[in-house]
Amino acid sequence: MKWIAVEVEGNILRLWPEGGDEIRRELEAGVTLASLIPEIEHTVSITADTQILASGMCHELCSGAVMPVPCRPPKARHLVPKTMQIDPRVALVPPVMQDHPTGVMHHEVSRIAGLIAKDPNFDGVACLVGTNTVWAHISAEEIVSFQSASTGQMMHALCGGCLRVGDGFDDALSDMMSRPQALSARLASLQAALDLGRLGEDDLTAQMSGLLVGAELAAMRPYWLGQRVAVIGEADAIAPYQHGLTAQGVMIEPMSGASLALAGLATSRADG
Repeated sequence: MKWIAVEVEGNILRLWPEGGDEIRRELEAGVTLASLIPEIEHTVSITADTQILASGMCHELCSGAVMPVPCRPPKARHLVPKTMQIDPRVALVPPVMQDHPTGVMHHEVSRIAGLIAKDPNFDGVACLVGTNTVWAHISAEEIVSFQSASTGQMMHALCGGCLRVGDGFDDALSDMMSRPQALSARLASLQAALDLGRLGEDDLTAQMSGLLVGAELAAMRPYWLGQRVAVIGEADAIAPYQHGLTAQGVMIEPMSGASLALAGLATSRADG
């Protein structure tokens, strides 16, 4: 095998041997730089000459490897971790950071690179949906600025589930768009309704999703208002954002996060 593209998103490992079909594994312990090669070898056969292009693996790198915005999405390259040697076959996409507000992007960087590779004239905002959501302003093939939100993490902490659209989502979202300061009180009210048997689990999940997504959209209004918006991620994950943004009259472009990740990582091979 000449090369393989690799993306680590939380505990999800995605592999594309020679840019072909995606292989996805969910690993309870996640993936570290030390476990990366063993996990790849557990899944596919690689050789001493296989080039490994990896994104999302840079939590253990020295701070000097992090790229500040504004910048073009960095290409995969050989980087030096803080405390360990790294296999010379591995080229890592550096994280991108921002000082104000403080933020860092990991696997999202290669997805933005893929978006730009597919549409070099893209001028607007990428909404990258995952455990955290990243809103990135892109112009002239550069990441100009970005802001992250922990909406998915909050949803999981509150009810152990994922964001989803259902009965009551629209009303809850509309309420938060106009009164985001009431989020904590509305969440407590939903929990009380569940405890009293006045609300089922499915309705709780949908309404809680509407509240959290609505609060996020209210906070991120400067990013999406009047902008071209690409919503990037897995279909189920981006559905609440598609629904919420469409309700605000935003023309969105849904895109597969995995497909863009591969396209972004492939640009490093094309350059190298």
